[in-house]
Amino acid sequence: MDRDNARRRVEWGHLVLLALIIGSAIAYLLDARATSTATNNIALVQPTSVFVFILGLLVLSQAFPKTDGDDAETRASERAELIRVGLLAAAFGVFILSLETLGFDLATLLFVAGGLYLCGERRVWVIALYALLFTLIVVSGYQWLVPFPFPMTVL
Repeated sequence: MDRDNARRRVEWGHLVLLALIIGSAIAYLLDARATSTATNNIALVQPTSVFVFILGLLVLSQAFPKTDGDDAETRASERAELIRVGLLAAAFGVFILSLETLGFDLATLLFVAGGLYLCGERRVWVIALYALLFTLIVVSGYQWLVPFPFPMTVL
């Protein structure tokens, strides 16, 4: 493909997400610095915010990919991706709402398994193994870090 004929399109979802991540990091940094500029207050926040900002700038070009002009196929794949993202967002909402009724452990297991399936994984053993290991790690870490009990079904 000739470099002059290559067109760029805007991946609005990527661009908005990147702007939200960078904007949140900057807002958090500004809030921390407004509270206090003491080293113990900003020792972790400032370097992390700078790191997020630099990574965001490095990734920014990926929000403007080159296209070869095959608009019909591109639109169909974008629509499928948008539907998948909407389903994942809905699944996350169900996960949040089911935390108290199903318990943190079972809700996490079902959300991860459903997310893997929605993202294209079809091997049942991979879905089951990954969801189980991820749930065990997250629930164990949560129980270790958070001092108050949270509804659990199994663990």
